[in-house]
Amino acid sequence: MNAEPATVTIPGKRTAQAVEVPRVDTAIKAVLIGSYENSVAAGLWEVIASRIPQGADRRWFAAASEVPSESPFHYPALSRPAAFLCAKGRCSVPLFTVAELSARIDDMLNGAR
Repeated sequence: MNAEPATVTIPGKRTAQAVEVPRVDTAIKAVLIGSYENSVAAGLWEVIASRIPQGADRRWFAAASEVPSESPFHYPALSRPAAFLCAKGRCSVPLFTVAELSARIDDMLNGAR
């Protein structure tokens, strides 16, 4: 698998150099909904930022209400941070842990969509 360095920016936070970013179909959309101050949300974002390339649509919103109304996807308001991976017009169920998110990304990388 080809990989290339990328700069990772966490909204309202810091910029860091990621070591490797696997190439992924840029039609994948990764959305995180959770407070910028929440450590679980930060962990989920680190997985998204390190595993999904900058060319893909990667976004972090503090709340579901911040998602632009023109988005083709609608995300539920949840009481805890959650990530969603979308491709081919469909989104995943809410992914609440780094392990769940990593496993779903692995499935997408291996073609199980």
